[in-house]
Amino acid sequence: MKKLSLIMLIACGVSVVAVSASARDYQDNSRAAYGFLGWGGRLDSEINHLNRMRGHVRWELGHYRAHEPIRREFARISREIDHVNSEFRQRDYDQRHLRREIERIHAELHDIEARLHVRSWDYYRWQ
Repeated sequence: MKKLSLIMLIACGVSVVAVSASARDYQDNSRAAYGFLGWGGRLDSEINHLNRMRGHVRWELGHYRAHEPIRREFARISREIDHVNSEFRQRDYDQRHLRREIERIHAELHDIEARLHVRSWDYYRWQ
């Protein structure tokens, strides 16, 4: 009986170690994937997201009947997005600067969504 208990204890210990190692591998893999999709990803995909968000917020302006001051602010932000696109196409750009601009513009577009009182399911998903 003692041998059986010892064998079961060893088997449980080995399985716990195996599960723990497997979980660690999963966490490492998911963290790497998240880093690739987040700001560690390619700049062109972030610019693509920004352009899609502009289109989505443009739709929200009409759907939620935005007032003129919000529309003027959106027009200003839209010009800034055009400038970011232009800088990126020149191929001679500072990545950190463009990433900061993208993050700032994204926050401003989200602010417009908040001021329009957009329903939570209509927010642009930035992922």
